[in-house]
Amino acid sequence: MIQQQSPDRPLAAALLQLFGWFGFLGIGYLMQRRYGVGVAMLIGWWVVFWMLMAIGFVSFGLGHLLMLCVWFVVPPATAAFLYFER
Repeated sequence: MIQQQSPDRPLAAALLQLFGWFGFLGIGYLMQRRYGVGVAMLIGWWVVFWMLMAIGFVSFGLGHLLMLCVWFVVPPATAAFLYFER
């Protein structure tokens, strides 16, 4: 049985993963043909976004501050994980 290999373009996939800043976290994993992880990241990213928005309104902006931290840390971290994993 022949196993299909993922494309050997880790830099392109990692750069695409940075599109998480625009709401498309997981695109790099989809490019690497890791569809389960990619779709889970796409959906999870929006779920976390809206949950932190709601918490921000209830907590007088504390959730919004947390959302900014998550927004700037998660896309580069997942891009680095995608680039360096073997």
